[in-house]
Amino acid sequence: MPFNLPGAPSLTAVVLAVGLLAACQPLPQPFSRDGAPDNALLALPDHVGVIVLPVAEAPPVTADALAAAMVEALHAANVPAATRGGNRASRYLQGRVEDDGRDAGLVWELFAPDGSPLGEFRHSIEGTPVAAWRAAEPALMHDLAWTGAAPVAALLQPRPIEQVMPLTVADTLVTGAPGRGNLQLRRAMLTALEARGVLIGAPGPQNRVQAAVDLAPASGRTQRIRIAWRVLAPDGTELGTVAQQNEVPAGSLDDSWDAVAPLIAVAAAPGILEVLSQNRQSVGPLATKQP
Repeated sequence: MPFNLPGAPSLTAVVLAVGLLAACQPLPQPFSRDGAPDNALLALPDHVGVIVLPVAEAPPVTADALAAAMVEALHAANVPAATRGGNRASRYLQGRVEDDGRDAGLVWELFAPDGSPLGEFRHSIEGTPVAAWRAAEPALMHDLAWTGAAPVAALLQPRPIEQVMPLTVADTLVTGAPGRGNLQLRRAMLTALEARGVLIGAPGPQNRVQAAVDLAPASGRTQRIRIAWRVLAPDGTELGTVAQQNEVPAGSLDDSWDAVAPLIAVAAAPGILEVLSQNRQSVGPLATKQP
């Protein structure tokens, strides 16, 4: 049996009326109403709270009774709620009846303090006894409110955001450098990566960075140096390579690399970081944020 109330506007008219209202002013306007604040709600500074507005497109008695029933149902769901008052962080819950002549429904829309929508929940009220609806019978109001309270409470729960694995490197291995070059390049690269937020030696499978140094024989006063930094996945798969080359004074790197190792590492670290970032994976919800 269609849930058409006598004298209720058609769906088209309801949508048009809402659209015109939204064009004129934000919906809802939580701080434009008169009335004393609800002290119990304001006494809960650690909770945002919800102000439940009268249900639109319902008889006046039903609109108020259903809002009050929703407040009680939200309290049972551990959500601070009231039908008036509020604070600057309060959300606003607006119920409305939708009836297209086939499947009547009750829609609960949650709004932020500035009127922007946070979500909605719809449940069917098709077949609801019209007399009980118009008289706002307590048992009916209770059932309708409790049907919507849990989904509305879920809209207020912190929303998961994606956590991504931190960039990690087990260690850096450098080979092919004469003198103390292997050790000094390794230390310089680990320092450069740590300075950019990469975790070094964390527990579990880690990426690795391996560098191969090729220092050509002297050609006159200079030598050509080439370094290939390979980024490897925990299973040994190569993720990418960062290559460097330059001319250095002949014999200048036969022993100590103290002067050039930090410069080489700082120049190569952004490329290594890019390879690590491109292969970083999501590991599911961790942190949360309020709607």
